[in-house]
Amino acid sequence: MQQMGLPGFPKRRRKLEPPPAPSLDALASIDRSVGQKAAFVAFIKARHEGLTGDELDRRHGSGHQRLSELRRAGLIVKTGVRRKTRSGRTAEVYIATEFKPNNG
Repeated sequence: MQQMGLPGFPKRRRKLEPPPAPSLDALASIDRSVGQKAAFVAFIKARHEGLTGDELDRRHGSGHQRLSELRRAGLIVKTGVRRKTRSGRTAEVYIATEFKPNNG
């Protein structure tokens, strides 16, 4: 029996893979709080889908503060994509720097 996700589309199971080596190096370089490390791990798990500050906040609390810290540290970058937040506004989506597409 096939599990269903959205109507007409089969539900896909995600294969969990270990994060790439640069992620582990970047994680080790974070010399701050456990909360900041947990926020960065959320970006690694999100991979190319990325997260908004609102989505990070729903998962870990104080998402906007962590987003700013990770952005200043160069660990995450803007994607140019926007998604709706809980308030109905749109917010910038960020991804871990290593998932940024190569321009060239």
